[in-house]
Amino acid sequence: MGAHLYHESEEQCWDKSFRFLRQNEGEIFCVLKKSWDGLESAQRDSFLDISCFFVGSTDVICRAYLEGVYGVGWAHLDVLHSRCLLTFEKEGGKCDTKQRSVGMHNHLRDMGRQIVREKEKNRAWDEETAKKFLKSESTRSALRGLLINSAMALPYEATKCDSLPELKFLRVAGDSQDGESLQGEKLARNVLRNVLCEELRLLDWRNASFQEVFPGLAASTNLRVLDLRDSRIAQLPAFTNLRYVDLAGTNISQVPHEIFSDNLEYMDLSRTKIKELPSAALCPNLRRLYLMDTEISEVPRGLYSTLLEILGISGTNISEVQEVSLPNLLELDMRGCKAMKRLPPTFGDSMLSLQHLDLNECELLNVNLDLTCGFLNVIG
Repeated sequence: MGAHLYHESEEQCWDKSFRFLRQNEGEIFCVLKKSWDGLESAQRDSFLDISCFFVGSTDVICRAYLEGVYGVGWAHLDVLHSRCLLTFEKEGGKCDTKQRSVGMHNHLRDMGRQIVREKEKNRAWDEETAKKFLKSESTRSALRGLLINSAMALPYEATKCDSLPELKFLRVAGDSQDGESLQGEKLARNVLRNVLCEELRLLDWRNASFQEVFPGLAASTNLRVLDLRDSRIAQLPAFTNLRYVDLAGTNISQVPHEIFSDNLEYMDLSRTKIKELPSAALCPNLRRLYLMDTEISEVPRGLYSTLLEILGISGTNISEVQEVSLPNLLELDMRGCKAMKRLPPTFGDSMLSLQHLDLNECELLNVNLDLTCGFLNVIG
């Protein structure tokens, strides 16, 4: 309620709100909804998206999705935060990064889901709501978000669905590498094989057993978040608007050069079959790059973004670090770079924000670092 009154100065408005609070003190959702009602339409939708799908997610993923759907990300997150409708929680790790996770009180999360369940009927975050909303053609055609288990049996009506025209969020959980052996036309993974989702902004399907993204899921030209971690995927469409890409542990051997765009902020290609990255790749907004345990021998100069905070190249064939300025780099993991021979003379001066440096098992590297940052933890 205090957040609802944050920008109000008229005594009449305060009195009216306090009367409302006293009259509804036993109905917590009714009281909490007062703050939600004061939001603009797109801000209300952002709150519902977060309450259904993004509690516990990183702000990078959440912001990328909101920007893809509403055209703004931080602005909506800031408004919701200022009204105490969500929280930002510091990320744990080896260094103090700017990335945070999005939190929300259970009562607020449940209120958002109740609004969707009773009124909006366009987001499904569990098996019960998914089956209910997928059964009716009217709710299917309006569905904006879907979180389901790949082996879940969908209603018969859903098996005839060939398009989810409004679907923007799709997360498929519980898949396994033997998913191809799962039979049955009602299974979610088999239904989704033939569904067109042209408005998709987020696709999260870890451990997927398919080698190519289903055509209907690859049809979106505005996909912002792609997470296929530990899947069998071997070939990728040329998505052009991705901000977040996680392909770690997949069978990918090449990444289309279109993916390396100005939009890209996060990329994880660890444990893939990639040996080389496009030499002309240019990603000025890249903040995290993970290439661990690959056969990559060189990082293209265009991926050394001045905004880069974390660079993971451990277990690669990289033999030297280029002379580049990385003023925001906080963590550099070169552990097990057995071919690493030298660091540039300007290494210390070009990474003044560095907090964690891992040089373990760099057997050929003989270096005497003069790094004066008091916050730096050097291993190796």
